[in-house]
Amino acid sequence: MLVISGHHFFFGLEDTEWSHRDECLRISYTTDPDVLQRGLKILGEEINSLYQVTVP
Repeated sequence: MLVISGHHFFFGLEDTEWSHRDECLRISYTTDPDVLQRGLKILGEEINSLYQVTVP
């Protein structure tokens, strides 16, 4: 699984003050389903730990 900062995909807006440009992620899901599932699980755990969300 590949996760890339979204700011690389806002061509021509480098000098623009637009916070959305720095708040996005690009996620490639063209991989083996098991690898994708593991990667999404890890990403979800990291996000939950940042926001201190408890999931049963």
